[in-house]
Amino acid sequence: MIRLAHISDLHCYSPTYDPRQFFSKRWIGNFNALFNRRLQYDAAPSEALIALFNELNVNHVIISGDLTTTALGAEFETARRFVDNIESTNKQVYLVPGNHDTYTRASLKGKIFYKYFENQDLPFTMKEGGIALRPLGPRWWWIGMDTSVPTPLFSSIGRFSHSIEERLEEALQSIPPGDKVVLTNHFPMFSTIHHSHDMRRCDALRAQLIRWPCVKLYLHGHVHRQSIADHRASGLPIILNSGSCGFKRRATFHTIDLSEKSCLVRVYSRESQGKDPCNWVLREEAQFDW
Repeated sequence: MIRLAHISDLHCYSPTYDPRQFFSKRWIGNFNALFNRRLQYDAAPSEALIALFNELNVNHVIISGDLTTTALGAEFETARRFVDNIESTNKQVYLVPGNHDTYTRASLKGKIFYKYFENQDLPFTMKEGGIALRPLGPRWWWIGMDTSVPTPLFSSIGRFSHSIEERLEEALQSIPPGDKVVLTNHFPMFSTIHHSHDMRRCDALRAQLIRWPCVKLYLHGHVHRQSIADHRASGLPIILNSGSCGFKRRATFHTIDLSEKSCLVRVYSRESQGKDPCNWVLREEAQFDW
C-alpha cells in the first residue's frame, strides 16, 4: 500500500513595503495579505502537519500549488523550509506551482518557483516542458502539470496549453501497460461560475483523459473548499480537491491509500489553531474500487 498526503494552497506570506510592487499586480496581493489574508491564513505552514504525517505513516506528500501569496523570495524560502522539514522525515515531496507562485510576469520569466523547487527527472522536466513524471511505488506513477500563468489584475486563470497537452500525451504513453497514474495540477478540470478563476482549455484536458483510463486520480487545489467527486461514469478520474491547509481555522487535507485494487481517501480538518497534531481530526472517509 502507498499512503499519500495531499495538501494545497499553503499561501505563505511575507508583507513587502518595496515601492516596486506598484509596477506589477503584487500590490494587490500584498494589500490582501496585510488586511485580509493574515487574519485567515498562517504566515507559515503548520509544523503540526509534519508530526501528523509521521503518526499516520504517510509515505509521500503531494502539494498542488499556491505555496506562496505573491511569489516573493521570502515566501518561497518559508515554503522551502517546510518542504525540507517534510523530507527530513524520509518522505518524498511532489509539487506543482499555482497561480500565486507565478504571480507576476517577472516571477514567470525568471522561473522563480524552479529556483526553489527544481525538478530534474528526465525525460520529463516540469521547468522546461510543464510536465513531470515520477514513480510513486509498485505500479503507480505521479504526473505533475504546471498550467500556471501570470494574469492581469483581478484574474487568476490557468492555461492547459497545446504544448503541455502534447507533453502529457508523451508522458502517458510512457506508462507501462496496467500501471496507474495520479495526476496533479493546481487548477480544477471543470469550469466554475467564476470565469476569471478557471483554467483555459480545461475541456481539452477532459477529452484527453477520457482516452487514458490509467489516470485514476486527479488532484488539485485553487478552490479552497475540500471536495471528492467520482467522475468515472463519464470516463474521467476521481477528482480530489484537498482544500487549503493554510487556513487558521477550517483547514483541510487528504490522505490517500493506494493499492492495486482500491483507493481510500480520508479527509482531515482543523477547526482551531494550535501546534498539537490532535487539533486535526478525521472528518470523512471514501472508498473506491478499481
